[in-house]
Amino acid sequence: MSKQKLLQIAIEKLQMQKFGFSLYDVGIKGTSYRDDVGNEYIFHGINYQKEVESNVIFYFRLGVIFDKNKYFFKDSIVPQIHFDKVYKILAHSKIKPLLHSIWFKHISYEVDAHPAFEKFYNEAMAPISAINFRTETGGIDEAQLDKAIGMLHEVMEREVLPFFDAVSTIEAVNRDIIDKYPDDFDRFITNPAPIKQAILLKLGNNPNYESFKNAYIEKFKKTAETMPNPFQKLYMLFKNVEIELEKAENDPHYFDAEIPEDIPDSLKPNGAQFLATLQRKSPKKAVKKTDYSGTGFTAAELDTIVGMGFDPTVLNVVNYYKSGLMYSASSDSQGDAYPDLEIEGISFDTFDRDVSGVCDFFNERISDHGYRAWVTRWPDADQGPVITILRDRDDMTILRYQYTNGANYSLGPNEIIARLTEWRQRYGIGVFGAGYDWVAFSVRKIPADLDAFVEELIAFCPDYLEQDFYSPDGRDQSIRDIKESITFLRMVRLWWD
Repeated sequence: MSKQKLLQIAIEKLQMQKFGFSLYDVGIKGTSYRDDVGNEYIFHGINYQKEVESNVIFYFRLGVIFDKNKYFFKDSIVPQIHFDKVYKILAHSKIKPLLHSIWFKHISYEVDAHPAFEKFYNEAMAPISAINFRTETGGIDEAQLDKAIGMLHEVMEREVLPFFDAVSTIEAVNRDIIDKYPDDFDRFITNPAPIKQAILLKLGNNPNYESFKNAYIEKFKKTAETMPNPFQKLYMLFKNVEIELEKAENDPHYFDAEIPEDIPDSLKPNGAQFLATLQRKSPKKAVKKTDYSGTGFTAAELDTIVGMGFDPTVLNVVNYYKSGLMYSASSDSQGDAYPDLEIEGISFDTFDRDVSGVCDFFNERISDHGYRAWVTRWPDADQGPVITILRDRDDMTILRYQYTNGANYSLGPNEIIARLTEWRQRYGIGVFGAGYDWVAFSVRKIPADLDAFVEELIAFCPDYLEQDFYSPDGRDQSIRDIKESITFLRMVRLWWD
């Protein structure tokens, strides 16, 4: 039985919707994990979310392990809370919004360092992880799985939901997390931890805000004198946050405002028209009305697919990889001149994070019919990839739909396409993904002068070196890391931060 099938069975059995949580991501490829006695496993994260207010969202992750000898739930639950106010401060301060996540309670091998969690770990999670629901033939012992899930549900009701309720406000986070564990707070929060902690202190009216902020600003400023990268940037980001927090304090309507754009007008003179010209380049192909019930799509999905003029029998291959329902594609414009403008394509979430391989799988089967697949949301720690299919076989088309740009380097879609076209002619690259500020492409043949190619990449997208492959050991180590990545992964992702 495949791991994907095993995960589907486990997810159906978990029924977390009874607690108001919906599934939003599954780590189908898995992540390496070593237990307390040194056994190494691959665990698969199953991630859920629940919106409790307009500005607060609860998340949590379960881990399940399918080993050759046993199947069991990993001995941890990772709750996370998203506060929209923290998100907006970060975004206004030019810090990537994906860094807003606040992880509060991670039960892991570090539990001894957190005595407050030891009882939860020993009494709640350890007995659950001890239940093996693997049959001798590699199937699922449903009685054992039901037993483990029943215990998990008890933990949800007894521990997890009360925990969420207890720290669902910024004031409660200050009282019950920051003030209670002042020396360990960086274990509860994702980077940049000091900046987020300062935001939470300020928004929670914590009297320690000024001393904490000043200490870290001085620390970053002093360290930047000898190590400019990345501490000069961290110093400036902290100063930006300080300014934004003052605005929030003085303006009662601060959080009602939209996140400001950071795109020069010169790059979007006719943004909506630019994208609109891509719509209806050719008449929709009439799709013969017939019975598509055997394709595996729901009635709603068929309405969307057929309404686009797409052939469900050709697109049936997506059922191998999609999670959830297919839906109409939209431009990843992030509030530019055409926010969320629907484009004539189909999108779907997928479990599989091997985005290049997934796109290759689809394109081998649909390109002869006039379609092409790209990844349009790059996977990260919080969410999996999104695949979009358009009726266009030119691999550069997706950059026009996404209005892919490096605005902070005066690059619009046309400039990026021109450079990629040049690289396609010289190195045989093929674009398999794009978003508003990033593009991903395969490198089919390694350039004879790889050092020169890497320098071209860095000159065109400096953030490729300074962000994605930054190394505290210096530029030479970063270059070595980039070359190794290209050689082994045969792909490049450029992101203009």
